[in-house]
Amino acid sequence: QWQVSVLRRQDAAEIAAGSGPFAAIGAVKLRSLFAMGDHLLVCREDFPDRHAWLVAAALVENAPEIPGAAAADGDSTAIPPHPGARAYARGAPLPPGPAADRKEAEPDHVHPH
Repeated sequence: QWQVSVLRRQDAAEIAAGSGPFAAIGAVKLRSLFAMGDHLLVCREDFPDRHAWLVAAALVENAPEIPGAAAADGDSTAIPPHPGARAYARGAPLPPGPAADRKEAEPDHVHPH
């Protein structure tokens, strides 16, 4: 199962709507992470916010090297930006990881009071 994919904007819109050649699979809730001219880097709706923030950060920081690069804004496409990518674009801090990751990072001897 794929995590992210680069798609033409039109194909992404048809996948999201479950139309055109993608009618047989039905609508897929996609979110945009980054725009590159006529293409979008997209993910499924359930892609973790933290991962989306990190992907957006890496791509935006390297945007001068990517033709037609832009942060995913949602204004020019039928695919809304992923909340994690939008958070990065708005200057929000990196979202926390899953609760299991945070628990593993805590030393065993630390107990909340």
